[in-house]
Order: sequence, then structure tokens, then C-alpha cells
Amino acid sequence: GGDCPNRACVPTKVLLQAAGLLKSARRAEDFGVFSERVTLDFSKLMERKDRVVNLLTGERLKRVLDQRGISLFAGRAVFKSDSEIEVNGKTISAEKFIIATGSKPRIPPVQGLQEVGYITSNEAVSLKELPASIAIIGAGSVGVEFAQIFSSFGVKTILIEVGDRLLLNEDDEISELLKNYVSEEGVDVIIGAQVESVAVKDNRKMITLADSSGTRTVFADEIMIAAGRDPSVDGLILEAAGVELDAHGILVDDYLRTTAENIWACGDITGKLLYTHVATYQGDLAGYNAFEDRHDKEDLSIVPRVTFCDPEVAGVGLTEGEARKQGFNVVVGRMPNRYLGKSLITGERRGLVKLIIDGTNQRILGGHIVGTQASELVHEIAVAMKSGMTVETLAEVIHAYPSMAEGVEAAAASVVMKETEEERAA
Repeated sequence: GGDCPNRACVPTKVLLQAAGLLKSARRAEDFGVFSERVTLDFSKLMERKDRVVNLLTGERLKRVLDQRGISLFAGRAVFKSDSEIEVNGKTISAEKFIIATGSKPRIPPVQGLQEVGYITSNEAVSLKELPASIAIIGAGSVGVEFAQIFSSFGVKTILIEVGDRLLLNEDDEISELLKNYVSEEGVDVIIGAQVESVAVKDNRKMITLADSSGTRTVFADEIMIAAGRDPSVDGLILEAAGVELDAHGILVDDYLRTTAENIWACGDITGKLLYTHVATYQGDLAGYNAFEDRHDKEDLSIVPRVTFCDPEVAGVGLTEGEARKQGFNVVVGRMPNRYLGKSLITGERRGLVKLIIDGTNQRILGGHIVGTQASELVHEIAVAMKSGMTVETLAEVIHAYPSMAEGVEAAAASVVMKETEEERAA
């Protein structure tokens, strides 16, 4: 495990912070703030990224382990049985184990890809210099975030997705808005295209795509694969311990116990929701259940998710499509950010707050946001859902002016007003 602080969320957010600062500086003249020339020193940015990563890992982490009396063995673990592992030739016995080896980038079987070469998010956060152009295959959170990072840094960027939209796990309406925003920033977004093959032509990487209209080629100096993640189980020899897995990860029950009675698993390796906050939650749960003989069930019914693009995208609960498919009496509340006073003040008017409501009992089924501070605002909706709050109660909560949080209040109020108007009409 350990991808988040070393190779994923932490380093990418440092790069995204720089991208955001560049964008702000370029539009500062709108506020009467002038500077002669704004440039990016990529090597200096990467030095900062390394400093931030080192503050969260390395010696600091080792000190924490030492203080708590936890022994650290650096090396690859191999199960010899359900009570023994081997690390660097040393056999370690234990009554119980927790597996938290995380996940790794999934590499699709594309003709010519291995020969031509590519990078993943692992290499992208450690580049020494920027390519002139890049084609990113996969438009999930990783692909979208890196598309905006590279584009903001002046790299000609192509974003390729085999599905029918960006961020397939998000609400359709939110995904469509984000596609427009990303395209407006100069990213060449290609939707519904399958990568058929990769080759080298004229010292550039040539990607052949197939879609409903036929085949075509695009060129880039570098290719980045962002096509999802697979469980990191290579070399563990799980079968020696009686631990079973499928294509998604290690099989666990509601208490995160594996098919071996004395072994638990947590985080990406379980193949559930691949988020750091879920891994943290599962780590706590597995630890308590394994070592304190507790029997706490896992509950992933309400989990916020965020893509830290610009503007941010966040969601929790059911999308509109999912709610309708499950047969709910769906009522939708919306509030475009452009109507908020805060948006007028900041000049950032893109975005939408969208609430999915069960019209039968006014319960909140889901919330979806694209816009400034979406990563913060989504938690208000999550708390409302967890507490069983109705949309009417949420609409009655006084929100400070001017704030982006008013969008949540207004979206809730739009549902209440809609229902009131329907009652009057009846």
C-alpha cells in the first residue's frame, strides 16, 4: 500500500495546487492585480512535491511506528501458511494478519503499447521535465486531474475515454458540464473511442482509435495510462494461506475477514471503493475486529468521493440515473453556481449543486456538485444523509452569505418550492 502519500493523492494535489495558482495569476488582471510575467519552474515545483511527500512518509512514519512499538520489516512478504510469512529470507510467525498491499495501475492489453512505452500516475508525479504533448488514456479521476495538470503547465493534452462520458461513476449531468469545462481549457477530449494500437511514427507516438465513425490516429510525445487499478497481490502466494480473491481483489466478509479465519484485509486490496478515506476507515475496522475481538460491520452506504479537478467534482449517494433505475420517486433540486453572490465576487461562475430526493418521504438519496469548494460542500450533504435529515430540514438551515454553501441550501429549497407549487396546483 502507501500509494496515496507517495505516488497518488498527496503529490498530485501539490501539482494541482500549482496549476490552480497559475490559472489564478493569469486572470488576476480582472481584479486589477498585474504582474510582468508568470512562469512555471517545473523543477522547483517537483522539489516542493518531494518535500511534502517526505513530511508525510519516510523518517516521520518510522518514528511514529517506533513510538508505538511496531516493528517494520522492509521487503516483500510471501505467505508460507496462514500463520507464517517470509520477508527477505526471515520467517515471521503470527496468530493474525492484516493484508493492506493496495493496488497498482491497470495496463490495458493494447497492441504495441509495451514496445512503444508509456507512463502511469506513478511516473507522472516524478517527471524530470514536461513533454511537449501527452495523450492520456482513461478519463476517470486520475486521467481528468492529470489532463488539467499537464494542460495548465502548457503541455498539449489529449484525453481519451472509451466510455460515453468523463467520470463514469458520477452523475451524467455533472460529467457533461465537466467535459465542457475541460474542453474550454484547451484539452482535446475524445469520448467513446477504443484504443486499438500504438506505434512510433516520425519520432512521435501514434495512437490508433476506433469509434462509431471508424478509425483515426492521434499523435503525442508521451502516453499516460489512467485506465483504473488492479489489486497488488503479485508474489504474496495467498493460496498458501487459504486467502481467496477474484478479479477485483481479496474476498472479505462484512467484517473484512478473508476466507482464512485469522486473516483480514483492508484498503484497495479489497477492490471496493478505491479511496484513501475508505482505506483509512477499513484499516480501523479491520484492526478493531482482528485485535479487539469486535464484530463491527462495514458500512459503505454513504461515502463522499471527490475529483480534484478545476472546478472540483464531488458526489455522495445515488446519481439521478441510479435512483430512477432503482424505482425511487425521484425529485431533483438544482442550483447553478452563477446565481450565487460568492460566484459573482470570485469571478468563478461555473458549477452546479444537484440533490437527488425521494419524493415519497423527502429523504436525500444523493448529492452531486461541480464547482469551487465541491470537496468541502459534499460533506454537508453526507452528514444530512447519514442523520436521515429531510430535504425540507436542510433547506431550513440558515447558510452564511456570501458563501458557496448557499448552493446546497438553494438546491434543497428548490425541491421544497417545487413540491409546494405542485400541492397548490392539485
